[in-house]
Amino acid sequence: MGNDSKHALLLRGLKQRCHRRQARVHKMNREATERQEQHNEMLSAMSERQAREERRLKEAIASPSNEYEGCRRSLLGLAY
Repeated sequence: MGNDSKHALLLRGLKQRCHRRQARVHKMNREATERQEQHNEMLSAMSERQAREERRLKEAIASPSNEYEGCRRSLLGLAY
């Protein structure tokens, strides 16, 4: 086997490894992007739940209805 064919084999092997590494990096980047999107969706959902709960509590405190009276008195620290 001549030097040229050895070099060609080495070069082909290097190119294949390079392509595999690039594919692995691209896959990892896609996975990282997906995880970031899931994390952002989770944070958004938590924020929405917190905002709903805060609105509910404000409505409960401001509401004169009996439905929220116990909750309102409890939040205000009033005795029954």
